[in-house]
Amino acid sequence: MIIIIDGIVYFLEVPSAFIGGIALTEFPIPQGATLEQIQQEYAELTRKRGYNISERKGNTSYGISIAVCQLIDTILRDEKQIFPVSARADSSYGVGTEVVFGLPCIISSIGIERQLVLPRNAEEQRLLEESATQLNLAYNSRG
Repeated sequence: MIIIIDGIVYFLEVPSAFIGGIALTEFPIPQGATLEQIQQEYAELTRKRGYNISERKGNTSYGISIAVCQLIDTILRDEKQIFPVSARADSSYGVGTEVVFGLPCIISSIGIERQLVLPRNAEEQRLLEESATQLNLAYNSRG
């Protein structure tokens, strides 16, 4: 899970990431690379993705419209799929309930049926709290 504000990656969730049922932290890393290097590269790619799409297509509305269509289909068909959607953080995240993040939620015919709480280590919790602070500052500074 990545939270980006003004192009800055504030939080990268690794312990809950899996590839084919294998935890990312236990997945064989290519020789000559480290998990930290891969994380940094992925964060940089994520940071630039919107700009790259905009440069190629002129805007990013296609990606947004595809996501909206997927959400609408999921709601209309009561599919109970997991999507990262903006939602007030569950109290177990420890950042207050006024903070809104893109969090994994089960989406059904009622909208957000349930929010999934991601496991975090101490460093990720610190980064999450820092992200919440930045979001609150941004929200409170609006005119």
